[in-house]
Amino acid sequence: MAEKVTIRRYRRADRASCSRLWRDLTERHREIYSDPTIGGKDPGDHFDKHLAKVGEKNVWVAVIGGKVVGFLGMILDDEEAEMEPVVVHHSHRGKGVE
Repeated sequence: MAEKVTIRRYRRADRASCSRLWRDLTERHREIYSDPTIGGKDPGDHFDKHLAKVGEKNVWVAVIGGKVVGFLGMILDDEEAEMEPVVVHHSHRGKGVE
């Protein structure tokens, strides 16, 4: 059975959770591409850079049981938009959502 997920706009209180998710994503990319330099010395810092680039109003989080389990950002460029990144905590991947 799929878990009940709430999608809402990012709040400043979500920063630590989103930074951890970004770090997990970066570490996974390091494994996939066999490149320990991806993301620099502290990959969690890159979430702050992304947030500064796209703005808080363009980030949404997925919450289950009061815990942030994923997020996505929207990068706007003139008339185009890109959803990047889309991050889901490994324990919630492939389970579906309601």
